[in-house]
Amino acid sequence: MSDFAKYYCGLLKKDDLSEAVASCIAYRVSNDDDSEHDGHDGLSFYYPLNYNAESFKTYYESICTSASYKSYLKQVYQNMPESTIELKDVSATDDGEVKVNVTDESLPCILDKEYTLYELLEYSGDGEDQFKDIQRLKMLSVDNDVTVEDEGKTYISNFRGVTVTLNGVELFYYFVGKDHDSYFFEAPVTVNGKPAYLRFAFVFDDTKFNNGQYEIIGYWNGIDSTSGMLDKGFKPLKPDDVVEVESIEIGSAVSEDEDDDASIKKVPKSEDGYKISEEPLPGKYYLYKLWLVDIYGRVGGKQVNAIFRMTKTPEELKKNPLPDGESAGEIVKLWTEDL
Repeated sequence: MSDFAKYYCGLLKKDDLSEAVASCIAYRVSNDDDSEHDGHDGLSFYYPLNYNAESFKTYYESICTSASYKSYLKQVYQNMPESTIELKDVSATDDGEVKVNVTDESLPCILDKEYTLYELLEYSGDGEDQFKDIQRLKMLSVDNDVTVEDEGKTYISNFRGVTVTLNGVELFYYFVGKDHDSYFFEAPVTVNGKPAYLRFAFVFDDTKFNNGQYEIIGYWNGIDSTSGMLDKGFKPLKPDDVVEVESIEIGSAVSEDEDDDASIKKVPKSEDGYKISEEPLPGKYYLYKLWLVDIYGRVGGKQVNAIFRMTKTPEELKKNPLPDGESAGEIVKLWTEDL
């Protein structure tokens, strides 16, 4: 902001914007010995990504001193509706897809969509509901690969019966961001015995199957447990690095006395190094949880849950991968729950 103000004032030969920015800076942090950043300054302001009524009240009443900014915050946040996203209807299509329609009033409030996918490992029930008691699950991914249609009014699952692997070993991964030509993901791993996060991207390319391919960016070691400092930058994943992956299992049937090594897999090395690819899911039943996020950072309305039964075998999917929009399963149970 400060650099922009200086550039702007240089063009107009006026200092009013620079002076306004300087007058706003109430607290300055600098390093007198750091010549590289000498003279640098900036402007920070409060803009809550996730709304919390108590935090908002504290800031509004005790911290913020600007009457005009208080007016802005009150207009945007204090009059926020209790419910911003309303589901119009939820259905299971004949093609094995979850289909969610939202009301017209919800459209201005929808920021994003996400889902979580689990493999069902242990469950029990009887009669029409054999999944009444889900006891053990393996968490596979948190992703945003949901088809959006009808100008944002309709959301459709894209369950193709595959998951992301590193040299064939299944990863738990989650979506972290996007830009104009890529989606970015991370997966917790260990590299050479140290906890790390593997960053990879799905890069759009119309010449590839399903319009893109996965590429490894590198890995970073997160926050140091001793110093509390954040690791800076990504390190390349080299062919001779030793990588291990731990599966995430949850549920009442997971014993605290189980051998932790049972869920840890060593990723096989290859002469070509490490590669991210999609591989067929090996199980029979999968739990899919879909939700929408509103512009205030809240999960809006209801969560949509579905249980898929695979209708394609891993061998069939390996030989003939499904294109986007074609389901590898049928929905055997569908329900919603309040969030």
